[in-house]
Amino acid sequence: MKRATFLSGTVALAGLPAVASAGTVTTQHALFANLPRPRPSDWTRIIRGSGAKYQKQIGAGLERTPTSGALAYYEIQVGSPGGSCNPNSLRKAYLHDAAFGSLLDTYPLIANVGRTENFVYRYGDVVAGQRGENGDTVLRLLDESYLYDDRPLRIVSVGTQRIHIASRNVDTTHVVAEFAAPPSARQRLRHIELWHAPEFPFGVARYRATLHGLEAYELHVFSYGRPYKSDLALSLAQVRDMTKDGQYGQLPAGIGD
Repeated sequence: MKRATFLSGTVALAGLPAVASAGTVTTQHALFANLPRPRPSDWTRIIRGSGAKYQKQIGAGLERTPTSGALAYYEIQVGSPGGSCNPNSLRKAYLHDAAFGSLLDTYPLIANVGRTENFVYRYGDVVAGQRGENGDTVLRLLDESYLYDDRPLRIVSVGTQRIHIASRNVDTTHVVAEFAAPPSARQRLRHIELWHAPEFPFGVARYRATLHGLEAYELHVFSYGRPYKSDLALSLAQVRDMTKDGQYGQLPAGIGD
């Protein structure tokens, strides 16, 4: 759907941008795609899940190279809700199109880089001749496949709501929408709620999806800000050089801190 068509007839509420109006038929992907995109150096920590919750930190970075221009990447870590993230879960995913998008975009990748203890590794680096396995060559920031449901979605209501998020009160636009087709074992979503505001890196402050056969999926921002400092201060070229004999290479003392 074209952005102009999607936004036709919408009205900004209380100074907040409206990305949909009641009665609009769209898709969840289009709804998220019309929210602000993160800028290089933005970061956010979100608490998310259905039933058991966990924390995911997402940092948006831009790496300058002498030959390829700029390489955009998302650096991701996970952990327990509200606590620190596990550094051994670090994943640095380099985006093929060098552009940041929405939480519900599917990103083709150039390569994946990770760090565990004193080792750095790379996988799915098809540009450097590695074979990409399933899941290595694309990135989905939200892990549950059922969230990537692109059935027609009807906007039920749009309003403003002040919510307590990221340790403070924030004015948001609250969107309620329902799927036209009934849910199934593969397509579990019944209806969704989205609270959005432009100050958040992906525009999303909170999200809730009612599911068929599962507890509701919920997501909210725990913290966010800028600038983001990478926990693996190595370029993709450096990692490739360190892992020439295979996927893994040992980090010299003082490198990658």
